[in-house]
Amino acid sequence: MASLRDSMPATAQAIDELREVFGAELVNAQIRQALKGRPAIYAEELVDGKVLTFGVKPQAMKEFPASFLECKRVDAAASSKKGRK
Repeated sequence: MASLRDSMPATAQAIDELREVFGAELVNAQIRQALKGRPAIYAEELVDGKVLTFGVKPQAMKEFPASFLECKRVDAAASSKKGRK
């Protein structure tokens, strides 16, 4: 079995760039989570006419619980009130 770097070279390059920006420890932790089947990182790459994937594809935003979206609205409202004082 070929390594990710060999089979998905553009994805490997993107991951290398993520490591430079966010640090190898954080990115490697996300990769380990994906290898455990958790939706931590996901990539698709077209190679030789085939779509190769890595990781678990995240759910669409509409599938997130309403409570998650409501928390974001509350945070945004609180931030805008702080700026008015």
